[in-house]
Amino acid sequence: LAVHMLFGGHQPFADRTPAFVDQLVNVDRKTGGLGQIADGAGEILLEVLVLDPLQRRGVLAHDVVAPLAVLADQVLAEGNETVAVLYRQESYGQGLADAFRENFEAAGGVVEPFTAYAVDTENFDAEVEAVVAADPDAIVVIGFSESANILTTMHERGVGPTSDKNVWGVDGNIGGIGAELADPSIIAGMKGTEPSVDLSSISDFTERLDGAYEGGVGGVFAYGAETYDSIVIVALAALVAGTDDSIAIAAEINGVTKDGEKCTSFAECAEIIANGGDPDYDGQGGPYEFVDAGEPAAASFRIATYDGGATPNTDLDEYVFAS
Repeated sequence: LAVHMLFGGHQPFADRTPAFVDQLVNVDRKTGGLGQIADGAGEILLEVLVLDPLQRRGVLAHDVVAPLAVLADQVLAEGNETVAVLYRQESYGQGLADAFRENFEAAGGVVEPFTAYAVDTENFDAEVEAVVAADPDAIVVIGFSESANILTTMHERGVGPTSDKNVWGVDGNIGGIGAELADPSIIAGMKGTEPSVDLSSISDFTERLDGAYEGGVGGVFAYGAETYDSIVIVALAALVAGTDDSIAIAAEINGVTKDGEKCTSFAECAEIIANGGDPDYDGQGGPYEFVDAGEPAAASFRIATYDGGATPNTDLDEYVFAS
């Protein structure tokens, strides 16, 4: 049984989602129906796609309440009442920024300034000056690799993570932004959220993942478990469907993630299917419990913290579960 699926989505340090959406549409037109899983996609652009019977998403959408409620809750828990938000002016940044503001303000907080920047911006003096003038309690930076320039400018203007400001990042920058800086110690104290189960609980998997790439992955494991699980989920759905027809496989994807007999590997779940049972695959990053829209109903989030090194200190990791 040969199954063809297209996997892709949000990748930190790259603005690839609009191009990925175009790829999905073009492939669908050419093949007449190729199943697709956006294993890390959270942008609003993909909301319309998951409504298609051939589309699924392997993580909670960024513009769904839970992920941004987690970030808003964490920022509020520090005692911050006012927050400045700097964000990329495209689907990824806009979706996260809008959802964060909605959640933070709903809890009584104030977001000011709320500043978008063009994706090709190289100098952030004006944006950071607006933050300095507002003097907020905390600052949320929503971006990719350009966050290094933003954080450097913030440090130079006295509002970086080593100042009295609480600075937060998101999945697009928190995992590896330290390595983008000449001196990562300037972001000591910076925190951020990203979808992730407790990495210590899947150390065998992360070691295998790190070893699969020449030079390793630099400690950035965001979406690794979700991507792996997306592939297994599709394979299990194909076994249940008993065909390589994309529509038939897609119809079984939600079902293999919930309501059945718990299993955590392809082999274990495949045996349940072979014996006529109904698998509930949790895998490396689950539980998933896909809803009708074709995405998980719940997810675990890592609160990562820098303490002077090029990557977050895993000893400081905290995890929260949201749905």
